[in-house]
Amino acid sequence: MILINTAEDTIKKNIEQFRAQQDDRMMARLEKQIDFFEGDHIPYIAELIKRKDKEGMPYSYINLTKHIISKLSMVYHNPPERIITGNADKYNELIRNKNVRLKTCEQQARLMPFILVRPWLRTNGNDQYFNYQIIRYFYIFEDVKDIEYPAAVMYPIQTNDNKRIWEYWDRENHFVFSNDGKRLKNQEDYGINPDMLNEYGELPHALLRFDDVIEDIWRGGAFDLVDSNLMIDLALTELNYEFRWQSFKQVYATAGGATDLRDTEVEFGYNKVVKVVGENAQIGILDLQPNFLDSIEVIKFQMNTIAMNYNITMKWELSGNAESGFALVVKNIDLLNSWKNDIEHCRRWERDIFAKEKLVYEHDTGKALPAKDMHVDFAEVKFPINPDEERRRWDWEFSHNISTPLDYMKAQSPDTPEDVLKKRLEENAKLTGTIKAAEKPKPLTFEERLLGANV
Repeated sequence: MILINTAEDTIKKNIEQFRAQQDDRMMARLEKQIDFFEGDHIPYIAELIKRKDKEGMPYSYINLTKHIISKLSMVYHNPPERIITGNADKYNELIRNKNVRLKTCEQQARLMPFILVRPWLRTNGNDQYFNYQIIRYFYIFEDVKDIEYPAAVMYPIQTNDNKRIWEYWDRENHFVFSNDGKRLKNQEDYGINPDMLNEYGELPHALLRFDDVIEDIWRGGAFDLVDSNLMIDLALTELNYEFRWQSFKQVYATAGGATDLRDTEVEFGYNKVVKVVGENAQIGILDLQPNFLDSIEVIKFQMNTIAMNYNITMKWELSGNAESGFALVVKNIDLLNSWKNDIEHCRRWERDIFAKEKLVYEHDTGKALPAKDMHVDFAEVKFPINPDEERRRWDWEFSHNISTPLDYMKAQSPDTPEDVLKKRLEENAKLTGTIKAAEKPKPLTFEERLLGANV
C-alpha cells in the first residue's frame, strides 16, 4: 500500500513512482483503444503512411471495433431482474440509472483490460439516486498482496488548456492535483474534504473485467481487434488512393533542350493545369489499372478473420431468406456459449458494485442501504423467430399453463406498468363478451317455432 505524505515533495515523488511503475506504452495503448471505439482513426492511419502527398490522402476507415464490441455485449441488452431483500421499491429508485450505465460498462470492459466504476450519490433537493462514474484511463498502484485489486488509483477528471487535473485515491488519502504533481488549494470545489482523507476507508471503486488475472493485471481487452481495425483502415485508404489516381490518371510531362525537367518540380492534380514549355514539350497520361477486386477481397478476408475470432459472422449481401429461431441458435452456438460465460463475470460485477453502494450510502447518509441483500437473475439471450414459430410457442405455453395472456402482454410491452396491462385485459374480456353476446342468436318465440322459422 502506498501512503501519501502531505509534504509537497513527497507527493511528487509518489506520483513519479506511479508513472514509473506503469509503462507509458500501456497508457498509449489505452488511449488508442478509446480513440478507435470513439471513431478517431485518422491520426493512426496517417502515422503509417509515408507519402509526401499525405495532405491530400483520402482517409477511409470503418469502426469495426465499436460494431463488434456492441454486438458481443448482450448480457445487459435486456435488463436483469434484481431480487431484493429489504425495501425493493426504495432501492430500485436509488439505482434508476444502473442498467443504462452497466450496458456501457459491459462494452468498455470488453474494449479495455479492465475498467473502474465508482457509485456516488447525486442529490437534487429531496431526491437522491446513484450515479456511476465509469473510468477507463487511469494509473494504478498494484497491491503485492492482492494482484486482482489495486492499492491506489489516479485518473484525469478535467482538462483545462491541455493541463490535466488528476484525482488520487488510496485507502487513507483522497485529493486532486495538477499535472506537475502539485495539490490544488481548492479541494472542496471538487467534493474533497480539506484534510484530503479517504473517509470511506477503502477504494469506493468496483473493478470490472472479463478476463481473470493470472500474472498481469493488464492482460485482456480487445487489443487484437483494434490492431486489425487499423490494418483494415489502412487498406481502405490505400484502395481509395488507388481509385483516385485510376479515375483521374497520372499526368506526365517531357521537354528537351534548355527546359529539361529533371530538376523541376511540377505540381499536378485533377484540379490543376500543367504548363510545360521548350523544344519537343509533351504532356501525356499514364493509365493505371490497379486490381481493385483483389484489394477488396483482401479487405473482406481481414474482416472475416477478426470477426471469426470473436464468433461473429460478417454479412456481405442482403439476399436470401432471413434465418430465425433454431437455425440462428445453431449458427451462433459459440457466441451463445460465450455470452453464458460472460454472465458469471457480470454476476461478480453486480456483487462488487452492490458492496460499494452499501459503503457509499451508509457513509453519506448515515443510514443503512434499503437493500440488505440482492440476487440477480439475468435475462436469457433470445434470437428472433418468425411469427408462426412465436404463435406456436405461446399456444403451447398457454395450453400447458406455463404462461398467461398477461405474460404475453408483458413480453410485447415490457415498459408498460403491470396494472395498466391488467386493466387492458379486463377491458378486452368485457369487449369480447359483449361481441359474443351480440352474435348469439335471439331465442325464437312460440309463434316462430310453429311457423318453422330459423330451421
